[in-house]
Amino acid sequence: MRRAGALLIAAVLLLTLCACKRETRPAAEIGRFTGEQVSVYGGDWQPIGEVYSGLTYLELNAGGEGVFCVDGEAAAVEWAAADGRLTLTMGGARCEGTISADTIDIDFFDADIRMKFFRPASAALPLPEQARYRALQPNISKAHQPKTLP
Repeated sequence: MRRAGALLIAAVLLLTLCACKRETRPAAEIGRFTGEQVSVYGGDWQPIGEVYSGLTYLELNAGGEGVFCVDGEAAAVEWAAADGRLTLTMGGARCEGTISADTIDIDFFDADIRMKFFRPASAALPLPEQARYRALQPNISKAHQPKTLP
């Protein structure tokens, strides 16, 4: 019963909100996170494949735009990240969570569903704050290269 309710809520939210107008916001590209775990109605965490049979991912792109795909149903979202917090907006609906270089933990809009998305650390792109910090660092690698003798 819980699974059917969660699927129904996810489908209704995605279908009703995907046609809404969206505005873009400037943001650095972060990349794609794959859905791994879900907690439905405050229950225990379980593998996402036990609740949703289709593809589940969250893709954060440049300009504050992204794609939230649950059980194979993709919808365009707007996103913003600051100080380890992530906000997704789809039409008038909004969900909040946390983000690190390789993990997103987020509430699924107005439903009582919580999802965890992961990506290998080796594939992680820097968060906007990290990218700004790296841009300010001097390029010391060229200064320390050995000089060739004539």
